[in-house]
Amino acid sequence: MTDELVPKDLRREYTKEEILERAKKKDPLAEQKYKVINHLRSKGYITRVSLDSTEFLRLHRKGFRPGEDRTYYLLKVVDEDWSANINELREALDFAGRLRKELVIAVVKGNRPIFMKISRTNFE
Repeated sequence: MTDELVPKDLRREYTKEEILERAKKKDPLAEQKYKVINHLRSKGYITRVSLDSTEFLRLHRKGFRPGEDRTYYLLKVVDEDWSANINELREALDFAGRLRKELVIAVVKGNRPIFMKISRTNFE
């Protein structure tokens, strides 16, 4: 029954490159996100897309599956030539804070991602 709903030209297996090319049409950071997710997965972490259709990924603690434990980090993948805008960082920190998550920025240099944990500190 499902074969009837899928057009004939879509009933084939796609290569990784074809899938990435299609994803790049909607998301210019698709290749960087793939590299980050692939790296984290090889280390035993589970990532999921954000539930509210933002650019964030949810990262679960190592060794836990979704549903067993809560998400601890919101991961934002940025381009290699990204420059930090204070208002953009503040909005991302506020968003992560509302969800009670820690914010992590990921930059892909070559094939290896670099992770930066961003937090807010008060000196009282």
